[in-house]
Amino acid sequence: MTAFYELIDKAVQEGVAPGLVLIAGDKTEISGKLNYSKTFGNTSLNGAGDIQQKQQQPQPMSAKDSVFTWMSLTKLPTAVAILQLVEQGRLSLDADVADQLPELAAQPVINTTTTTSSDDDDDDDGEAKHTLVPRHAAITLRHLLCHTSGLQYPFIPGPLAAYYARQAKAGGEGFDMAKRRARVQERFGVPLVFEPGRGWCYGPGLDWAGLLLERTVGESLDAYVKRSVWAPLGVDEGEMPSYFPKPTSSGNNVATSARGPDGKMVGVPDIAAPPAPEAAFGGEGMRGTMETFVRLLRSLALDDGVLLRPETAALLFEPQLRGRWDASKTALRDLLAGADWLSGVAPPQGDEYDWGLGGLLVDGDSHAYRRPGCLIWSGMFNSSWFIDREAGVYGVFGTQCLPPGDSPIRNLTEAFQEEVYRMADKLSKSKSLL
Repeated sequence: MTAFYELIDKAVQEGVAPGLVLIAGDKTEISGKLNYSKTFGNTSLNGAGDIQQKQQQPQPMSAKDSVFTWMSLTKLPTAVAILQLVEQGRLSLDADVADQLPELAAQPVINTTTTTSSDDDDDDDGEAKHTLVPRHAAITLRHLLCHTSGLQYPFIPGPLAAYYARQAKAGGEGFDMAKRRARVQERFGVPLVFEPGRGWCYGPGLDWAGLLLERTVGESLDAYVKRSVWAPLGVDEGEMPSYFPKPTSSGNNVATSARGPDGKMVGVPDIAAPPAPEAAFGGEGMRGTMETFVRLLRSLALDDGVLLRPETAALLFEPQLRGRWDASKTALRDLLAGADWLSGVAPPQGDEYDWGLGGLLVDGDSHAYRRPGCLIWSGMFNSSWFIDREAGVYGVFGTQCLPPGDSPIRNLTEAFQEEVYRMADKLSKSKSLL
């Protein structure tokens, strides 16, 4: 038993971590060098509800059968589906999307100023004041995929959250997620926080991109991704991930847990059971197994051409900000320096990052073992994934717990990633690469 296995097993046994599914591979997995799959713990802790708001008896975690709520892991298959249409010439990365997404095009930009004692309302002295001004720059598909459109999630601290909080304080509606669940244009029809291309903030760009796909192909995002992403990867129809809750009586849905006051994970009833949306959201909420998700990682890592031609797939791994939107790259660096909500990403102090069309991108050679071009991202429930083409490794850390960026889970995630490089003999950059 390795020290890494003992570390993970102890964390689960002592309640520091909930159930886990860890899968990894490398370019030589066919010959058996690295083909790793381990599970720990159960699908639920006592008292936890599953996605259908039903309490369930704990079942052993299974890479093949345990169904996770992927949250932002959903962004990767959505991005791949979008790039298929770019490859076919049906969408352009740099064309204005106003005609296809008029609801988004109608959104203004929040202009933030600070009130002073010379203003009429002395009670607000020193507070930020938000006014809406017309947008001038075009919004493109590349902006949506790279989080440079000006869209921001309303629940992340920032100008948009402050705008709605001030609106609610003045007696307005504010932002009520419960009233905005049905469709993308209703939930995320929100003002921009900067002109497109002049900043970076994490937001619902992939949700709007998914709606753009639907209006381009004339079918639902859910149906398209099943047909064009999961089917080519050999996923059986009954096992295909879905953007909608999947009814099941098998107890395989993974329940959500959260860290309690004593530092241990406890079941959280109903936390993963929001009202079902009326339409698919391309940036969140897909549900599926980790074994299925890793099929996508494997295909992209091997660059096998099953989903995308090599020149198209390369866009996922190429820096999009540097030299194109330098202000956005600076904003990304500043955000990462204080982003304690991120999981699966080592503290970025001293490391260079950019954004590829598929996720966060290592953009430099300062990381201990990640190579330049390593693609990484995570979800709100602390699952995370990585693809390092240069080192030839990939993997997914599957879990379902809160809070986002939970420190003990982040430490286990980083230990897992380092162990993958070690098992593949890629921990030292001095070693020859695949």
